[in-house]
Amino acid sequence: MSAFLLLQILDMLTKLIGLRLGLMEGMRVPAALIGQTNPVAGLLVCKLMAVALAAVALLLGRRITLFNGWFSIVVLWNCLLISGRVAGVC
Repeated sequence: MSAFLLLQILDMLTKLIGLRLGLMEGMRVPAALIGQTNPVAGLLVCKLMAVALAAVALLLGRRITLFNGWFSIVVLWNCLLISGRVAGVC
């Protein structure tokens, strides 16, 4: 669970950096929450939902390694987009 929580924090931080650089949120639910509130509040709600779902999965005896793999890819993607924006590519 600690790796999952770390990935959630990294995802939120990289998304906030990307948004500050002018990138857009690609997923509908976070984008809608960000549009209705502000980036920090919208992403925080999404992260709390993700943690709650992971906790339910663990309580049901499921492993969350698939979630960790997915969020590792998301954080990497965010970093690539940020690097591209800083370099002027995207």
